[in-house]
Amino acid sequence: MNPLVRDFLSRYVDARSQRLEALASFEAVAASSQGISHQPWSRESLYERT
Repeated sequence: MNPLVRDFLSRYVDARSQRLEALASFEAVAASSQGISHQPWSRESLYERT
């Protein structure tokens, strides 16, 4: 049983670490983004076809 628990915990920690790294990368990209919206988005404007 102990190797099973150790394996589970190891996988859990690895997956959590990967999620945290991905979130940090996303936040870094978002912080450096120069995108500016002059008005709030609405559902209708997002689906509007031009």
